[in-house]
Amino acid sequence: MYFISIYMNYIALKEAIKRSGLQRKEIAESSNITPKTIDNILAGGDPKVSTLEAIANVIGIKIGMLFDEDVEIRQAQRDYVEKGKIDHRGTEYNAPMTFQNAELEQKNSELERENAELNRKLIAAQERIIKLMERDS
Repeated sequence: MYFISIYMNYIALKEAIKRSGLQRKEIAESSNITPKTIDNILAGGDPKVSTLEAIANVIGIKIGMLFDEDVEIRQAQRDYVEKGKIDHRGTEYNAPMTFQNAELEQKNSELERENAELNRKLIAAQERIIKLMERDS
């Protein structure tokens, strides 16, 4: 029998709230909870799943993004993706596309294009170095 331990990732929640651009008070009102409840959760409290789900819906993420699985489980999943056994595209856990997520996707695309250009330049520089080394030998 396998046991999976899952822990609340408070840092992920704080970052998601920050990325949402919403104030805690706005999130609380939209989630039908009190701002104190959000403060308690961010301070390490033990929230109800329904409370986390309400917050996640307001800030535009899937509730699964707020939990860390055992390191071994995460590594196994990462290896599975890296070995090409599944086609992984899009945001982690397939988060819903909100305005904030769309902005992040656009920035991600820009960074991917920039990264590809830098890789092309790196390869060209490596080829020049190899030619110079061959010439000097």
